[in-house]
Amino acid sequence: MVQVKGARGADGAIAASRINVENNGDDNQNEVAGAVSGLSGTCPSLTFTVHGTKVTTTAGTIFDGVTCARVQNGTSVDVKGQRQADGTVAATRVQLED
Repeated sequence: MVQVKGARGADGAIAASRINVENNGDDNQNEVAGAVSGLSGTCPSLTFTVHGTKVTTTAGTIFDGVTCARVQNGTSVDVKGQRQADGTVAATRVQLED
């Protein structure tokens, strides 16, 4: 898995400012990054969408660099978690995007 950070151009290409290669040995671990939309629920049980992926949080989710209460529509986050059978990501970690 690679993580690319950078500016997206008009053609959709990303001018990478940072590339991280990740291999945590857990094939069920998924990551999605971008702006929160469709936020619902109350802390710690939130549901929101990031780049078309539905994300859920629980009391076991670690919020890194952001509190649960500060996650709002438009907040740029990096989410790691387990992909569920329905395509939802059950977040194990939510952190602010750099």
